[in-house]
Amino acid sequence: MALVPPAIARSPAIDPGALSVEELVTLARQHAPKLQDARAKVALARLDVRGTEWWTWLLPSVTAHQGYDFLTGQERAAVGLALDLSKVLGEGARAAERARLGLAQAERALAVTEAEVVAEVVQAAYQVTAARATVEVREAAVALAVKLERLERIKFEHGTGDLAPLLQAEGALARARLDLLQARQAADLAMLGLYRAIGIPAP
Repeated sequence: MALVPPAIARSPAIDPGALSVEELVTLARQHAPKLQDARAKVALARLDVRGTEWWTWLLPSVTAHQGYDFLTGQERAAVGLALDLSKVLGEGARAAERARLGLAQAERALAVTEAEVVAEVVQAAYQVTAARATVEVREAAVALAVKLERLERIKFEHGTGDLAPLLQAEGALARARLDLLQARQAADLAMLGLYRAIGIPAP
């Protein structure tokens, strides 16, 4: 997968529409807020696992002795301490298991989030491509409508044309310009959606 140079990633004038889908996905993996949050949760879950592992390693493993009634007072005290520690150890083991489960859940959530971000970026990139293609079509339609309107105006001014065709050409030009304006607005919105998908603020 192509890597996006750091200079491009930091550039405030970056045009995501000029990048490949692979480069956009790379940017999204680096900057998408949802992915950053998911990675932070994984990091916290790993710290929880490490903390519980250290806790269970520091506490000594103890077992209760059989024949409790035949032990001396000092031995009974030692057994009581062992029983208390075994409870703590048991809770520590349960905490460690909960931490491992939490880490597994966080890692699965990260994988799901990454897949969602990639899908959002791909969809947003195609929307930008389609919107820009629509703008090009609308620009061509406006150019053609301008030529037709000028032709009808010249014919009307020289007395070789009627008013009705000129009015029709003017109306067609106005509609073409409105369609172009709407297409450009849709392209701008699509570009904003792509910026949001990859996690980079729009300039």
